[in-house]
Amino acid sequence: MSTYVPSPQEFKELENENSQLNKLLDEKDLEVAILKDLLKKRGPGFPRR
Repeated sequence: MSTYVPSPQEFKELENENSQLNKLLDEKDLEVAILKDLLKKRGPGFPRR
């Protein structure tokens, strides 16, 4: 069984793609945290939709 080893160019492209995906994930995590915080602050006086 052989292991695939990407070329230096492919490795750089994979690193860039990984970085972009991590940024997207960080943004989504931040959005979720903000929404959770808003839900905590929402008191009984606020109507639900």
